[in-house]
Amino acid sequence: IRNASGIVFDDEIVWISSVSSGLYELDKKTWAIRAHYDKYSNVCPLASNVVRYIFMDSKQALWLAMDCGLYKMEEGRKHITSYADRKELINSRVVSIQEGNHGELWMGTYNGLYKYVSADDSFKHFGKEDNLDVGQFNYHACARAGNLIYMGATKGLVWFEPQATQRTH
Repeated sequence: IRNASGIVFDDEIVWISSVSSGLYELDKKTWAIRAHYDKYSNVCPLASNVVRYIFMDSKQALWLAMDCGLYKMEEGRKHITSYADRKELINSRVVSIQEGNHGELWMGTYNGLYKYVSADDSFKHFGKEDNLDVGQFNYHACARAGNLIYMGATKGLVWFEPQATQRTH
């Protein structure tokens, strides 16, 4: 697997993304490739072969940040939901994701921070108007420890408690 960009471990699967050949599903015990997903796949084609970042949420959905937008691969791996055309994410390449205590996803982008809530399928933007002037966030520069989420950005490190974070606009 060339040009690997991310690795995620599931129960019996290792997911490896690539910036040139899509997404690979490997058997955790044998390291054999179980499936390969790219834009030519018959079962579940991707919108692009450039997968820059992957994240698995607590519901076992795989989030794929591609050069053409954000996508979610659902359980069963036979369906992909596109968020690429969502007006809330225009000009916002997702580069890092962490999950909050209530299942919400916090996404670092080239255009600030976004909170995604699956219950109402909504994205909320946090930026300069919310006193978050960090420039753009960096690929893979994120972690969660206890109740805090940490994200690296071009203007420094940001950390916050998701439950206490509110928009000011």
